[in-house]
Amino acid sequence: MESVQSNLENADGRASGLHKQVIALESQLGETQETLADETKQKLAAQAKVRQADEELASLREQIEEEEDSKKTLETKIASMSAQVWFASCNRNYTTRND
Repeated sequence: MESVQSNLENADGRASGLHKQVIALESQLGETQETLADETKQKLAAQAKVRQADEELASLREQIEEEEDSKKTLETKIASMSAQVWFASCNRNYTTRND
């Protein structure tokens, strides 16, 4: 009878210890899940910032391309006008010499 009682007390002690371990592990699991949720939110926020930066970069590249096109157009107009001014100047000089 004493050995049964002793075995029962030992089993009770082990069960109590295992119960405490289960509680500790459940607590750890909860903390880990909270950490995971926080890290997931941070990751999503970082991804959103990267997407926004990529969109802004694409917009700036497009703006640079448009400004380069405008610059080329203006350079062409300037060259044309310079040629017209030079031609008019040469024409004026030729006309005054022949008069």
